[in-house]
Amino acid sequence: MDLDPTLGKEQQGRRPVLVITDANYNQFGLCITLPISSKIKGYNTEVKLPNKMQIEGVILTNHPRSHDWTIRNIKFIESLDGAIFQSVKIRLKVLLGL
Repeated sequence: MDLDPTLGKEQQGRRPVLVITDANYNQFGLCITLPISSKIKGYNTEVKLPNKMQIEGVILTNHPRSHDWTIRNIKFIESLDGAIFQSVKIRLKVLLGL
């Protein structure tokens, strides 16, 4: 997905993202994503992707963004394992105080 334009410390450029919204929400042309970075910094907000996946790196759970996916040049690559998505949800709950 193309994340430009961005400001400040936001992830930018074309990069893989994890779409965390479901099809019911996405049908309106919007989605909420978490960027995936190949630069592992060891923060507790990062979720490492399994080695068996096509994409390598960590999901940055502290960088959620809403997008109009209809204009962002989005391309599906692969699905995420349920256990990894559960780790993402736990970190999002902590981040959001839920």
